[in-house]
Amino acid sequence: MTKPGYLVFGIDVDEPHIFRQYGQGAGPLLAKFGGAVLSATNRIEILDGNLSRGRAAVLKFPSLERARAFWQAPEYTPLKALRESCSRSDVVLVEGTTDEDPGAAPADEGTPHYMLGGNDTKDLSWIPEYQAKVPPISARYGLKALIASDQFDVLDGRWDRQSMILLKFPSEDAYRRFWSDPDYLPLKTLREDNTEGDHITFPGGYDPI
Repeated sequence: MTKPGYLVFGIDVDEPHIFRQYGQGAGPLLAKFGGAVLSATNRIEILDGNLSRGRAAVLKFPSLERARAFWQAPEYTPLKALRESCSRSDVVLVEGTTDEDPGAAPADEGTPHYMLGGNDTKDLSWIPEYQAKVPPISARYGLKALIASDQFDVLDGRWDRQSMILLKFPSEDAYRRFWSDPDYLPLKTLREDNTEGDHITFPGGYDPI
């Protein structure tokens, strides 16, 4: 099964009226390449670290090649220049996990909620325990890992961490219950003690500028 491709944006918008023009032009081109907006929002909660742009956007494509083709399309060149004229961005191109359902039943229905993060790992010895114990807990809340990779291209700006993760929850409530689950808390501490990271959380859907 082909893995999806993602463009992940962190954006500070300086001139909203110009940025809206960019969005109006980019939308039809995005559809042409099979892309979809999973989230474009200013409603960002910083959990830790330095992912401090004012707006986050996640675009999903059928494949990494289609995402790259969108970015490199001649029609996107003037739109990219328009975006750069009115904002400052960090943009990462990354391949996602498969689209196969991991078998976890969603805990509840609602607007999807995402957690985006990057980590530098200090020590690898903790990872087997974390990987063995977290999936049964995350399955309670319908968590799906859309991105879990240390292979990516920084197209604009910067991404200072060795890895990138993007987790999807079926709702904000599911995310918050997972994050505070007493079974997960010691594993969260285990991860935090052995990594340095930046993490934010935000809702799905499109919020106008």
